[in-house]
Amino acid sequence: MRSRFPDPRDILQNAARILVYPLFLLNGLLLGLLCSPCVCVYCAWKRRPWNISSDAYVLDERNGEEDEPEHLVETGNASSLPDAPTKGLSTPSFSCLFPSFPEKPSTTINIKDVKYSTLYLSARDGTRLAVDVWLPPACKRAEGRKVGCVLHQARYYRSFKLWGPGNLARNGLPINLLNNEYFERFLSQGLAVVSMDIRGSGASFGCSRGPWLEVETEDAMVVMDWILHQPWSNGRLGLWGISYEGTRALLSGVAGHRGVKAVVPMYMFLDVYSDVGFIGGMHLRGFVQNWERITRLLDHNKLPKIVFPFTDGVQPVSSAGPATLKAALREHRGNWR
Repeated sequence: MRSRFPDPRDILQNAARILVYPLFLLNGLLLGLLCSPCVCVYCAWKRRPWNISSDAYVLDERNGEEDEPEHLVETGNASSLPDAPTKGLSTPSFSCLFPSFPEKPSTTINIKDVKYSTLYLSARDGTRLAVDVWLPPACKRAEGRKVGCVLHQARYYRSFKLWGPGNLARNGLPINLLNNEYFERFLSQGLAVVSMDIRGSGASFGCSRGPWLEVETEDAMVVMDWILHQPWSNGRLGLWGISYEGTRALLSGVAGHRGVKAVVPMYMFLDVYSDVGFIGGMHLRGFVQNWERITRLLDHNKLPKIVFPFTDGVQPVSSAGPATLKAALREHRGNWR
């Protein structure tokens, strides 16, 4: 006989949903209120506008000549890197990607004016790589418009699929939670953005045998070749990323692709052992273990809804269907741990 009273577990779950979501939003609001004054004071003290990165090295344009540069950036250990831009290096920006960089570019953009598409590209060994293409309003308004492009190699999803209020706010388009602010800045300046899930992550196929492998650089070279053959590309590429993805940008940059004109890595690692693994000789166990847990959840598309309430996992390639995403996730089971 069915009880007249509701299951206590259902009551607790509903109460948790009612309480947790507002607390989650309130926590973000309070954090923003606490951090914003500190950031404003810091920027005022520095007396400079917002900048996307202080770690950018941009090749000069050699007075407009198209000759290939001898190198992209100085690499190696920290002691071998220049303290300031040397000959052949100019100020940190993506200004070299197109001839007339505006002195005061717009930092706002209407997402409805952006042209978005997603597709699979095949790597040299046949592995299918998921790629998002974001074209600026100029390409949407005028066919044949050629622009520079920023390539992002994602370890933490090229984009998240949204539902509910998030989906409505973005006009049905996905979002990159870590890089969205920067993507919109690039698009507002007239640059295209291509974001790819590296193999073994996101909606891409394959498995990852370790971090920052040479095969990831080879995959990036394939995507860069594809970009240069697109009708909207002016042949100039910039590489961008934060943390793991910033190091990935640097490693792809030094591979010497003919289209790369700028590399902007933010918070990259020159030496993983001393930078993040064993800082000062002490094992940063908490960070390493948490990173491992998060990447495992990402690779299996199982992020907890309570942390990301308006997301629905990685953005699938729309033309492939849900079965294809499931097949890609099965291959991620072979990732290193």
